[in-house]
Amino acid sequence: MGCLLLVLLLFGAGFWSAQSSGTAPAVEIAYSDSTGVTITRFASALSTDADGCPVDETSTYRRSQDINVFAIGAFPRGTTVFARMYYDGVPVEDTDMLIADRNYDDVCVYFIFEPTIGAEVFDRGPYRIEFYVNEVLAGSVNVVVQ
Repeated sequence: MGCLLLVLLLFGAGFWSAQSSGTAPAVEIAYSDSTGVTITRFASALSTDADGCPVDETSTYRRSQDINVFAIGAFPRGTTVFARMYYDGVPVEDTDMLIADRNYDDVCVYFIFEPTIGAEVFDRGPYRIEFYVNEVLAGSVNVVVQ
């Protein structure tokens, strides 16, 4: 199975995109570390909004659809993030490692996995995408391709 992943650059020179602001209730922390990283949630969705945050959240995809995954939270300058995709428990692809070029509060960091040319569809079955922050497993999302 071939898989190409893309990371979109939406916000200046960084690989981060600002999440819409607004009043929100207190949320549970999905991951935090001593460097100041705080992730409130991990998600997968069919697309992104203008701020690079999840739209139409789902865990089920068609074989020809891109898989969009998100880590939402605060990332201090120098934080590194990458995602690793597993198919049926076997590592398939790692994204490039992103480095925060400044402090980011309340942002969506996202990666897009898309089928490659020559393999225009994903194989059917379960996928897990793990997020590594400062080279430590921070969380994951599970999706199914039908």
